[in-house]
Amino acid sequence: MSIAIHNTGTQINPTRISPNNIYIPSPSPSNRITTLPITSSSMNQRVLNMNTSLSVKGGGAHQTTAMYQSPTNPSSPTATPNKFASSSIRGTTSPTSQQGASSPSKSKKKKKVKRLRVFTKLARNRVVHESIRSLKWYETHDATEAEMLWVETTTKNHIFHDYVTKSYQKINRFPHMGRAVGKYYFAKCLNRMAHYFPDDYTFVPETYLFPDDLNSILDSPKKRFTGKTYIIKPSQGSQGNGIFLTQNLKKTVLRMENKFRTSHYVIQEYLPKPYLVDGYKFDLRIYILIVSLSPLKIYIFKDGLVRMCTQKYEAPTAANLDASYMHLSNYSLNKQNDKFEDTDSMDKGSKRNFAFLNDHLRKDGKDPALMWNDIQDLIVKTIIAISPIIQAQYRSIFHHGRRNVSSTSQCFQVLGFDVFLDHTLKPWVIEGNHHPSFNLDSAVDASIKRPCVVRAMKVVAFDILYRKLSPTEREDKRPRYEKMYCQGWKYIDACDLKENKRLMIFSCDQLLDAFITSCGVRSHQEMVASKFYKFARDYGIIDARKVSVGRHRITRVELDLMFIDAQKRTGLPYMNFEQWLDALIVISKKLYQPKNKERDDLQCFLKFLNYHILNHQVEDSESVRSASSSRSTSSTSRPANSRTRR
Repeated sequence: MSIAIHNTGTQINPTRISPNNIYIPSPSPSNRITTLPITSSSMNQRVLNMNTSLSVKGGGAHQTTAMYQSPTNPSSPTATPNKFASSSIRGTTSPTSQQGASSPSKSKKKKKVKRLRVFTKLARNRVVHESIRSLKWYETHDATEAEMLWVETTTKNHIFHDYVTKSYQKINRFPHMGRAVGKYYFAKCLNRMAHYFPDDYTFVPETYLFPDDLNSILDSPKKRFTGKTYIIKPSQGSQGNGIFLTQNLKKTVLRMENKFRTSHYVIQEYLPKPYLVDGYKFDLRIYILIVSLSPLKIYIFKDGLVRMCTQKYEAPTAANLDASYMHLSNYSLNKQNDKFEDTDSMDKGSKRNFAFLNDHLRKDGKDPALMWNDIQDLIVKTIIAISPIIQAQYRSIFHHGRRNVSSTSQCFQVLGFDVFLDHTLKPWVIEGNHHPSFNLDSAVDASIKRPCVVRAMKVVAFDILYRKLSPTEREDKRPRYEKMYCQGWKYIDACDLKENKRLMIFSCDQLLDAFITSCGVRSHQEMVASKFYKFARDYGIIDARKVSVGRHRITRVELDLMFIDAQKRTGLPYMNFEQWLDALIVISKKLYQPKNKERDDLQCFLKFLNYHILNHQVEDSESVRSASSSRSTSSTSRPANSRTRR
C-alpha cells in the first residue's frame, strides 16, 4: 500500500481512491503527486500525526475517509480544518511554516570531507590504526588505491619502487633515513659540519669514530684527554645495550683495536654538568616531522617526553662509571630498575611532559622560551647536516627514470631526537632515532604519542587533499588548515634564514645531480671505479687543459688510491654518495691549497664547487646552445634541392 499526496489544492473525488492508494491533499501550491510506499503495520503510526482518520477494511472493499477542503474554497460544507500536528511524512510541509514565505526554506548542504585511504599492511603499532579510525579514514592492504602509505618495517629501495607508484602518494619513510640517523653516520655528518662551520655547530660534543679516527686518537698528546670522561656506544646498538664509560681513552681504544677491529663505535665526550630535576639527570625526546627536504620543511611537536634517570646523579668517578641508572637516561634501560616510578601524573615519576619542565624552569628563575629557540636552531642545523645522503637517494628513486614527477615531496617521516641540557640550559644533540617508539606504556605516553601521530597525518594530508590546486593557492590555504586541524605541530621556517642557506653546500642541486648522472641510469647510487674516473675527467679534475699554474694536478693513481680507501672502509666494490663526498673534500684540498700558506678547508671546497660543479653546468648549456645555433644556420644556408652524399 502507498500514500499519494495530491498538491492540486482541490477537493478529492472519493470515487478515484483505489484500494492501494490513499490521496491526501496538501496546501502546497505546486501541482504534483508524491506517492509514498507504506505498509499496513506502520500506517497507523504515520497517520497519527495528521488531524484525520483513515480506515481501510477488508483489503479495500469498504473505505471511510475524512474529506479535506482546500483553504481557497472555505465555503465547502464538508470542510474541516486543514492543520497538521507535524510533517513526519516525507514530502509534506506544515502550512504554518509557509505563512509569509514565498518559497520553502532549503537546508544547507554539508561539505563532504574527503576520507583518505591508508596502506597499513606493514603497520604493526596499534596507535597508527587507532589514529586512522579516529580520523574516519579507511585502511587498505592494496597500495595502488591508497593515498598514504604507513610502513614500520626496514625499508629497502624496492618498497619505494613497488608501492609508491603514483605521483600524489606519500609514504612515511625517507630512503636512507635509517642510515643517516644511525649513530655512526649521524656523528660523521655532524663532525663534518662542525669542522667547516665551527661557530654554527657548537651543540655537537667532541666526537670520534672508531676505527676511522683511531690514528688521530693515538697520535694526540695525553693532555688532550686527561680529566675527561668519554661515553662509547656501538653504532648498531639500541636501548642502551653495549654502552660504557671510560676515563682512559687511549688505553680503551687500544683494547678495542685488538677485540673490535671490524666493529664501528661512536666515542663522545661525557658532559659532566647536567641540569638536574629533583637531583636526577634527564634528557628530552623531541618529535620532529620532516615533510620535505628540498625545500626544507620541518615541524616540531610542542609536547614530548622528559625521560628521567632512576638513580640520583653524581659526578663521574672511577667508582661509579658502571652506574648505568645514574648516567644513562634510556627509558628501556631505566624501567628495569626497581626504583622506576610508573605513574599517571604528568609532574611525577620517571616520565614527564614538557609542560612540567616549563613550569619547573620558571620556578627556578629560567626562561624556557630561550631554551626552545636554541633547540629549534639545533634541530634545523642537524637535519641540514644529514640531508645530503638522503636527498641523493631520494632523487635517484623518485626523479630519475620516472615519467610523472611530483611537485611536492612523496616522503615524510616522524623522527625522535634526544637532546641533553647542561647546567646553563644549553642544548646538546646526543643522537637521533628514525623509528621512535609509539608504544603506550603509561598515561603520559598516551597523552603525547596519540595526538602526535594523528596530527602528523593531518599535516601530510593537506598536500593530498589540495593537490589539484596551484602551488600559490595551496600555500594560501595552508595556514588556516593547520590552525584548524594540526594543533600541536609547529612549523619551523628554515629556508628563509640566510644563515641556514649557506650551510647547504653539500646538498646543492648541482652536486647531487653530478653524482647521480655520473653513476649512470641503472645504478644511481653505485659509482664504480670506471665511473669515478669518468667523473674526474668530465668535470675537469684531471684534465691538463683546465689545470692552472701553481695548482696540484690529480693523477689517475691518486684517484685509484681514493677509491681503494673507500672500499676498505665500507667493504663494497663501489662508492656511495658519502664516500664520494669525502673524496671530493680531499680533492679540493689538493687542488686549491696553496703552498706554504694555510687556507680554510671551507674556502677550498667552495672554490672547487664553483669551478668544477657549478660552472660545468653553465658550460654544458652554452655548448648545447652553440651547437643548436650552428645546426640551424647550416640548415638555413643549405639549398632546398640539395641532397646529402652517401
